[in-house]
Amino acid sequence: MLTTFQQDILSFIKQLFPNFKQIGNTTIFQLSEHLFIHLISLKENIQNKQEYFYTELTNRYTHSGKQLIHLWEDNWVSHQKIIKSRLASFAGVTTKIHGRKTKVTRIHQEEFYAFLNQNHLQGAVHAKYKFGLYEKDNLVAVAGFSHPRKISRDGYISRSSELIRFCNLTNHTVIGGMDKLLKHFITHFEIDDIMSYADRDWSNGKSYERLGFDFIEQTDPTVFWIDVKTNTRYFEHSLSKENQLEGDELTAFLEQKKYLRIENSGNLKFIKLLANT
Repeated sequence: MLTTFQQDILSFIKQLFPNFKQIGNTTIFQLSEHLFIHLISLKENIQNKQEYFYTELTNRYTHSGKQLIHLWEDNWVSHQKIIKSRLASFAGVTTKIHGRKTKVTRIHQEEFYAFLNQNHLQGAVHAKYKFGLYEKDNLVAVAGFSHPRKISRDGYISRSSELIRFCNLTNHTVIGGMDKLLKHFITHFEIDDIMSYADRDWSNGKSYERLGFDFIEQTDPTVFWIDVKTNTRYFEHSLSKENQLEGDELTAFLEQKKYLRIENSGNLKFIKLLANT
């Protein structure tokens, strides 16, 4: 039997993908020929506690040329507006803005944080260099980059920076926006490569490949703990640092607080080499 959260999502999905269908008795639904969504209640996660469950499930779909989105109950409760925007974008229902009509501007931390908290599922994150795309007076996309650091690659020292966040305004898509912000950063900073990560719960990494990034590796799942009272999600490593606990001691402490442990399907790591461009 579907939970209330799953029924609510399907009611919205029906507006975008009227011909969606359930896969057997699972909580996986086919939205289009190659796009599927897995609606994960927190109760279901307790039943699927084995490690790499979601990673292996995603792998099965990827190997058959399909994309599987993992939509978690806590994210739906906390970020419905953002999730509806992302699902609508998959259906092509979005306000499109051409990148050539926007202007790149360096933005302050407060503006960067506020935009991410309002428009990105994972919220704000620190970045050394922060840029925005403005359409007239409206901020419609942002990107944040790390400070370049020296990394040894194939016996050579490279100045490498990370694209930490890219985000469009909710219900909008800036056509060529990510490319424009990347080119601006590359033009103004001496770097040899840019790396970035794609969240496998939502992305198959194709947008990175279209921009000239090369796939490097698939990472292990990221471990989170959810405060089920507030549906607030925390990185395990952050809670470990905050409470000065590790391993079994940390697990016992968080379970005593009624936090729920989950792991996602991991990330895809990409790199864009620039030394010869």
